[in-house]
Amino acid sequence: MRLLLDAHFDPHVAKALRARGHDVISLLDLSPETYEAGDVEVLELAARSRRAVVTRNIRDFVLLHRLWMGRESRHWGVVLIHANTIREGDRGAEIRALVSLLKAHPRDGALQDELVWLSRA
Repeated sequence: MRLLLDAHFDPHVAKALRARGHDVISLLDLSPETYEAGDVEVLELAARSRRAVVTRNIRDFVLLHRLWMGRESRHWGVVLIHANTIREGDRGAEIRALVSLLKAHPRDGALQDELVWLSRA
């Protein structure tokens, strides 16, 4: 599975996951225009690049997921992280949880059209 980390993740999280052999990019790794994109553009970018979006923006991405499913639009997954599960900025916990997710769902498209909650590893 391939991931796109939303802009509120430290780019070091993506770098650490890549060092472990996973195909992960951060919006902050991309051009300034990209990381300043709105949520719709982020989901569209992820869908075009066949990546699941990892985000803490729960309210907006739950709504976007529902809208896309209602329109029968396809995406490659939305992975939500709640602050009560993994505190924002806790890079170690984020990395461990994402490694666990990636190991549990290794094939491309494993979360296609799914909305999942990331749990602490």
